[in-house]
Order: sequence, then C-alpha cells, then structure tokens
Amino acid sequence: MIMAAIGCSSEDNESPSRRHRVDIPPPISENKLRRYSSCEKLLVGDSLNCARNDKITRMMVRNGESKVFFSDMVVKVNHRYKPQDRFLVITEGSLYNLDPVTLKCKRRIAIMDVTHVSLSQFADNFFVVHVPGEYDYLYVSRRKTEIVSHLRNVYYNTTKQKLGVAIQNTIDYQVDKESKAIRRLEFKKGEDGVYTKIYAKK
Repeated sequence: MIMAAIGCSSEDNESPSRRHRVDIPPPISENKLRRYSSCEKLLVGDSLNCARNDKITRMMVRNGESKVFFSDMVVKVNHRYKPQDRFLVITEGSLYNLDPVTLKCKRRIAIMDVTHVSLSQFADNFFVVHVPGEYDYLYVSRRKTEIVSHLRNVYYNTTKQKLGVAIQNTIDYQVDKESKAIRRLEFKKGEDGVYTKIYAKK
C-alpha cells in the first residue's frame, strides 16, 4: 500500500504570543537530513492550551501530573492504515493520545515504557513511538522534530537515561498487542519527493 505524503493539513495559526525562541539543540543524528527550517523553528510547546483545559488537567492529576510540555493536533495511522486526527499531549510522565472532539483519552503511554523513537533519514513528517510491552504508534506531524525533542527531555528527566532515536529508511513497528502484527514502513527518495510505503510484514 502506497501512502501519499500524509501530513497535518491545518495551517499554522498558533498565536505568536505563545511562542518562544530556544537554543537549537544538538542534531538528533548526523545521519538525519533535516529541513533547514526545522533548525530555526520556534518551539511552541502547549499550542492547544491543554494546561488550561479542566477536563485534561483533571485527567493529569489522576495520574500525578501537573505540567504540559507539548500539545498539538497530529495524525495517527491505525492498524487498518486509516489516518486519524488526534491530540498528542506530552506531560512530565506520559504521552496522551486524545480524541480531538470529546477529549477522551484513547491511550496513555508512560514515558518510561517507551524504548525508542524511529525516524527516516528524509525530511518527512512520519515517526514511530516504540512501546515493546504494549504496541507501537505511527504518527504524522509537521512538528516531528519538536515532539521528539520533548520526548527525549522528559524521558531523561524521568529515567536519567537517553531515549534511543533510530534513523533508518525501513522501520518495523507492532500495531496490536494480542496478535503482535508487524507493519513495515519504507521510505524512498523520488524525483518529486519522498515516497512512503506501509505494508504488513510477513
């Protein structure tokens, strides 16, 4: 199955007052071909203002959390290859996957349960969060670099270890806990961009 460049199609309408410049962190990897714009990007953090949403903060308090480091609308590709809009929220202990309409928590991942994040070598919007004890998530976001940076920072603050980042153009990920079904994500550079192929690994 060939998937055209799936991305977050919403325009960048975030309030400039919520933005702040930060020092550019070291590159994720010397093998990663990053967009020039991603190196000078403004890190917005909690762009959805989740820290001021009563329903979300109550959910965080139940899990002993009080800080929102990142939030944004992303696309999650499910096990049926279907793109789904989700709110991705990163706190000091968890990654939340929320329904953007009801704000219902579809899944909470403890940051310490994440082993690594996989990215391609190209300047695309795909990334995989690997959770071996459960199952993995394939996300698509134009703010991929910022998301990975926040995950690395929170992971280090939680575990005092570095979160692994795998840079490779063929990525295997588990889409189901019970069947342990594996999908393969492949990236190839073409004349008019990067082509992405997702299929079931036999």
